[in-house]
Amino acid sequence: IPTLQDVLNLIDKKVQLNIELKGSNTADRVNFIMNYYIKEKGWSIDKFLISSFKWDELQTMRKLNSKVPIAILVGGDPLQALDIAKELGAVAINPSYKDLTLENTHEIKNAGYKIYPWTVNKPEDIKKIAQLGVDGIITNFPERVN
Repeated sequence: IPTLQDVLNLIDKKVQLNIELKGSNTADRVNFIMNYYIKEKGWSIDKFLISSFKWDELQTMRKLNSKVPIAILVGGDPLQALDIAKELGAVAINPSYKDLTLENTHEIKNAGYKIYPWTVNKPEDIKKIAQLGVDGIITNFPERVN
């Protein structure tokens, strides 16, 4: 399994990297690694996007780093993430694609957030979700997304 540093060295600033904080007490170490790559390897902060279902970890990350882009991962009603998104100055709300509707998509977009639904793998679901006007799609099969 590659480490975060392995992945950063591999992509070498070519694409933005969505780093999901999956465990407790992960924000501090990830922030340390990001800062190293920014200061020592010439990365820019906008090459990182920090996301998590653990909103307390996102709060910790925001306290450590006021500039890194944050995305709120949410299961269930995506509108429940609006308050924490505002509190953290998030750039995106990332719900399950199964919970997205035209109405809540418009409400999230009108509040100023991007939407990157997860994990959209079937071609018919990719097409349906794209028609809602999302900003991107999280998938295990990127070759299926045009």
